[in-house]
Amino acid sequence: MLKHGPPSLKRALTDSDIIDGYVAYEDYRKLYDHVVKLTHHINELQASLMESASAKVSERLTNTCPIMPDPLPIGQPVSLIAQDDVFTDSVTSNPTSTIKSYANAASIGLTKSIDTLSIAKEAAKIMDKATRAVVERMPDNKDDPDQEKKDLDFFTKFSSTHGLPVPSEIMKDKN
Repeated sequence: MLKHGPPSLKRALTDSDIIDGYVAYEDYRKLYDHVVKLTHHINELQASLMESASAKVSERLTNTCPIMPDPLPIGQPVSLIAQDDVFTDSVTSNPTSTIKSYANAASIGLTKSIDTLSIAKEAAKIMDKATRAVVERMPDNKDDPDQEKKDLDFFTKFSSTHGLPVPSEIMKDKN
């Protein structure tokens, strides 16, 4: 079963916490009922216009604005957790049953545990690679002791001109 709505929060809501795609079922139901009523009224108005108008106007109205069918009915809201699992203590109500919780139900579906250390290591590698650049065939004068400073100045200017991160150091290949 699916749960509708955001999870409950332990802190006050802020503007950034509001989920744009979430609408309470009661509000959605009211909107749906309102749309159904408006559809019926529009269809009645259109039918009365077709009856009272001339044949030419009636034909044009039929061609441009066909009568709309009723919207499909909507179902009842679906909850992720059965009400009995939420509001009763399974240990006291049925001592032979195991404790039912969302965490236990979710852990059953997991095939293997998640290794957070390996995820953190991979993220660190990606972040390191994301902040490095290799420039091939850059002119190089091995006799100039200020070559790295000149390259750093060049790339600093280049980066700021093109909206790129400014380099902090230049490392030359000694070959």
